Amino acid sequence: MDGLRYSLALIALLIWPPALVFWYVVHPLHRFWKRVGPPVTYTVTFSLMIVVALLVWNFRAHLLVLDLGSALPLQLLSIIPLCASIFLRQKRRKVLKIGVMAGLAEISPDQHVAPLLTDGIYSQIRHPRYLELLFSLVAFALFTNFGSLYIFLGIGCIGLYGIVLLEEKELRTRYGQTYLDYAKEVPRFFPRVRPS
Repeated sequence: MDGLRYSLALIALLIWPPALVFWYVVHPLHRFWKRVGPPVTYTVTFSLMIVVALLVWNFRAHLLVLDLGSALPLQLLSIIPLCASIFLRQKRRKVLKIGVMAGLAEISPDQHVAPLLTDGIYSQIRHPRYLELLFSLVAFALFTNFGSLYIFLGIGCIGLYGIVLLEEKELRTRYGQTYLDYAKEVPRFFPRVRPS
């Protein structure tokens, strides 16, 4: 079990920081990436992601030094956010296409026209993908019980919220009043409880 916990913690650290780097490079500079096009954009961003992953790999012994031990109650508790993440993934996949998820709508909007997503899960929350990722990180942290994952969970919450704000700024620019009206009706992360 310790080997599994270590492997899962390492996988989480190899995936999450590079993913945050990708979106923090794409969203603020979307006008620049639009000019240079997808090949250059993905070459640069994927190269940065690989560098970050290599840094994590090289410092893995330091990053995973604080092993808080196998804890069955936390492992059982991790099932709840894992199921929430899987549920959101299934709902999100019906609406969000892979090209949009990979940023093509921002990088190459002329070739990849994407309507504002307002159907399915997007009629209830505006950012199911980020909530899905957050739940998955909570599940990883609870199951593995490594100190670095708890620390990164805090960093990840702040990082994801920053990405959401950057994405919303870009969506307001792209869709204008349509997005503003949508944002008034649909909450960011958790559905409103409507009185019957």
